[in-house]
Amino acid sequence: VGVQSSAFPAMQRSFAGGHLVSGSSGSTIADGIAISKPGKHPYEIIRRHVDDIVLVDEESIASAVMSLMEWDHMLAEGAGAAPVAALLQLDDRRLAAVKGRSVACVVSGGNIDVNLLRRIIPNGLKHSGRLFRIAVRIQDRPGRLAELLNLVGQAGANLLEVQHNRLSGTLSYQDVDVQLDLETLDAGHQQAILDALGRARFRVTRLD
Repeated sequence: VGVQSSAFPAMQRSFAGGHLVSGSSGSTIADGIAISKPGKHPYEIIRRHVDDIVLVDEESIASAVMSLMEWDHMLAEGAGAAPVAALLQLDDRRLAAVKGRSVACVVSGGNIDVNLLRRIIPNGLKHSGRLFRIAVRIQDRPGRLAELLNLVGQAGANLLEVQHNRLSGTLSYQDVDVQLDLETLDAGHQQAILDALGRARFRVTRLD
C-alpha cells in the first residue's frame, strides 16, 4: 500500500485512473514525496506491484512525526512518517483486509529541519488531543479567574499559558476574555473539560 500527501495526490490519481495525471494543491511537510507529476517508469512499477494508494493530510503526518518521537524514539521527516500516518487512519475496509496479518511501515528519512520540527510539535499535539486552547468569558471581578483555574485543575488539565483580553469589541465593561492553553490526555478528556465548564456556567469557545 502506497502513501501520498493529500496536497500532492498525483500518483494516487494516476493509479486510480489507470493513466498518468498531474496534480498538487499547496505545500506539505512531506517534501520528500511532494511529486506533482509522476514519472513513467515509477508509475509502471507501482501499477504492477502496489495494491492501493492512500492519502494522508498534514495534521495526520504531523501527528505521526510526534508519535514516532514519543513512542519509538525515532526522528522521521514528514515523508518518512507518512506510512505511520496512513496506518493510524486506516478505514474499516482496509483494516478488514489486513486483519490477522503482519503490517510493516517503511519509515525512510530523518532529514527534518529543526525549525520545521518546532512548528510540527504543537500541531501534532493538538491533532492527537494533547494540546487544547479555549477562550472563556468571565466576569472581571476578584476570585472569578481563580474559580475557572481551579475547575480546570480539578478536571485534570495542565495549564500552560493564560492570556487576558479586555479589548474585544464584543466585551462589556464587566467582562474579560481569558484564553487558556492546556495539556490534556486525549479528545475525550477535552470534552470532559468543556462539559465541566458548561455545568459551571462558564461561556467557552474552543479555539482550533
